[in-house]
Amino acid sequence: MNSWLGRFLSRSEVEDIIDRAKVPEQPPRFASDFWDGSVIAAFKGPAGHTTPYMDTTNVDSSTARLVFVLAMDGFNPFQSKPGKGSVTSTGIYMICLNLPPHLRYLPENLYFVGAIPGKPSTDQINHFLRLIVRDLLPLWETGVFLSRTTKHARGRLVNGALIPIVADLLASRQLLGLGAINMTFFCSCCYLTLDEMENFDPGTWPSRNIEEHRRAAEAWRDAPSTQERERLFKENGIRWTELLRLPYWDPLQFAAIDSMHNHYLGLLENHCRVIWGMNVDATDGLGFAHPTRTEPARPSKEAMDVGVWYLLHGTQEQLRNHAVKAVLWYLCAERGLRRASTVSKMIAELMRWSPLLSRLPTLSESRQPALSRQPTLTTLEPDELAAPRNHSSHQIPAPPAEPQVPRSGGRKTHVLGKETLAAVHADVERTELPSWVSHAPKNFGSKTRGKLSADQWRTVCTIHLPITLIRIWQGPRELQMLDNFMDLVAAVEIGGMMQVSEEHIQLYEAKILSYLRGMKSIYLEATVKPNHHLAYHLAMFLRRFGPVHSWRAYAFERFNYMLQNLNTNMHIGELELTFMNQICRAANLRPLLRDHEVQKAIFEVINAFNEIFHEDGRGTRISDNLRLVEDAVSSRGQKQKKADQVVKLEDDVYAALLVSVNGATGRDLYVDHNAGRKMPEQEYLRSDATRLTRIFKGGVTYKACSDSRKDSHVLLDIHPEAGQPLGPSQWPPASLVAADILHIFSHKRFYGGGWIEETFLAINRLMPLSDYDTGRDIYRKYETAGGFLCYDRYCETIEIVRPDTIISHFAKTTMDIQQIEPRCVHVLPLDRMMQLISLPTFDDSDVDAL
Repeated sequence: MNSWLGRFLSRSEVEDIIDRAKVPEQPPRFASDFWDGSVIAAFKGPAGHTTPYMDTTNVDSSTARLVFVLAMDGFNPFQSKPGKGSVTSTGIYMICLNLPPHLRYLPENLYFVGAIPGKPSTDQINHFLRLIVRDLLPLWETGVFLSRTTKHARGRLVNGALIPIVADLLASRQLLGLGAINMTFFCSCCYLTLDEMENFDPGTWPSRNIEEHRRAAEAWRDAPSTQERERLFKENGIRWTELLRLPYWDPLQFAAIDSMHNHYLGLLENHCRVIWGMNVDATDGLGFAHPTRTEPARPSKEAMDVGVWYLLHGTQEQLRNHAVKAVLWYLCAERGLRRASTVSKMIAELMRWSPLLSRLPTLSESRQPALSRQPTLTTLEPDELAAPRNHSSHQIPAPPAEPQVPRSGGRKTHVLGKETLAAVHADVERTELPSWVSHAPKNFGSKTRGKLSADQWRTVCTIHLPITLIRIWQGPRELQMLDNFMDLVAAVEIGGMMQVSEEHIQLYEAKILSYLRGMKSIYLEATVKPNHHLAYHLAMFLRRFGPVHSWRAYAFERFNYMLQNLNTNMHIGELELTFMNQICRAANLRPLLRDHEVQKAIFEVINAFNEIFHEDGRGTRISDNLRLVEDAVSSRGQKQKKADQVVKLEDDVYAALLVSVNGATGRDLYVDHNAGRKMPEQEYLRSDATRLTRIFKGGVTYKACSDSRKDSHVLLDIHPEAGQPLGPSQWPPASLVAADILHIFSHKRFYGGGWIEETFLAINRLMPLSDYDTGRDIYRKYETAGGFLCYDRYCETIEIVRPDTIISHFAKTTMDIQQIEPRCVHVLPLDRMMQLISLPTFDDSDVDAL
């Protein structure tokens, strides 16, 4: 690692940038990076230091304080080459968080620790972690002195600390020294057990303690035998991890829950594929039963009678001992109770239901007609139930929460079946998305499509499904499912914001809890998984580390892909060295190619290199990083592919420009250049301008519709208050405008004794709905997650606006709405900065209720 640090700090641009990383004196309202989180603000220096780690006031001014993130992920080194089965290499990476987000994940700034042949099991990872800790300990305790850097000819001291680790659930638990996800203590953040996993009351979750964790890990490490280690591990699920040798490292606070795996490849994929049974070949249903499981064979009447008796008269333990799983399943099904997962959970459901009977009149007390011709089971004893009897198990039925389970086995339970998916696919064809969004595959939901990527799941679930389902789902059960799904969509979008505040985090907690509780009550056969529970804990890491873009796994998945595409001899145990050599060479080459002198000498080679290794600009990782680059709204650096073109403004555009610039000055300062006369204090407004092909704002490229129709659909805040994000009290806010960009141009005018040049957009608004039709806009209920409707036509007037009014692109879909006669356009905001989100006000009681 010391060699890498020396090379890293030999680059002049790097040394300048890392020295700028600071912790704000006061926590900002909107956290935008790791440095705004609570962990680094409270993180103290080495032993004996009471000042924050990043506070270098009392140390040599040349000392550098670095913070690193560690990631580990397995991948197939052969990708999908024919003749190769399931093979795994494990990549270990480190990133310096001192770099700003748009630079920290570039390949040349990556510290590739190495690749492990195969997948290390359980504590085998410690052999490799030991080497990492060996390098990190001196960085923390004494620092590493580099004899010379670009800025410091006499050398400088470098301190370093490893704080967050980022990995999928399995790798993260291995790095922490925790057991498999199916162990009793499945959560790395609290001590909730598997049997309690459906408990969505966070106030009852027992918290973990770092001192207890360290004691348990040390006891496992110091155990005299393998048998004793196994006993201790079975008791608490904790092993020793070499990372605990770092005196500052806290496995409970520093092991982040990755949103890419938890949200996109976790909750969204599970909801569509597992809960809704997404299948283009299946018949549509309402999701009353699990889409792929069949109900167990119905037990004999005698077995059911025994189960009912012990349910009504026995203890929980007696019910467990005398009723098999199938009996419990049908007892739950006939009473409208959850019947997913384990025997213990079904018994718990039945035990919660049975006390309700004490508040109901007995059959003998009731004057209602008998519910069955058979005698009541409440008079039977267990020994009587042992012999065959003609008794029914339906003597005291609970009103079912759903239709009775059919016995034919042909349950229509696929929510996303062929009819629904056909409607979704048709809308996909009509939807125009900007170029930076990863498009969903046209045949998603079919067996031939295979797996979707995290970005594709995000597009499918947060764009395409809401557009279609809100329009076609109107029945009571469908609306119930839709409301629940839109809670998930809102939570995922809020959790993925580029900036977060405490209000955003509380809103995320409220939305994710609403989704989890609703999912459990709506889909009685759906299994609650660890990802569901962990999704609530993700809010805690938003507070600790800031927004997820600064620490999630997208970049490391990209590095895996880069390794998969390297040429190797395909020999496990040898190709890992090839990975190391090639990654290091590439990391050293890229900075050299940016050197000014090198560029002058071999510019043709550099152009060829850039063409070959240019990255796809679509997807969350690229777009999120670009959004964090300082805005270049003037766009002067954004028209390299086409030469500047001086044009004469069209009459309607020129007239709109005249209105706009005079409106900005508050008086008629400018007059038409064709006007014969003007006042002495007035100026003629030029009609010529420089046509621009694009502008670049917030990391996103916007174009005129003549250059790229899909990149011209924009949402604008036409009355922005300086420095204030949109915070609507109703959706959509009155100042929000959906429009197309007709022209982008740069214009010069004389003002205040000199010439000024500004960039302008000529736009054409979509026609808003009338007040009458607004009341029939079914999308507005879900605010930013649902979007809103406009008429499928444009206003007659062209307007001129400045680039700072742009909020985001929007997804544009033409559609027919049954309640609205003219054809409509659906507008779905694609605002990753979430400037449009409406924040409720939480008081203390609201927070406690969460």
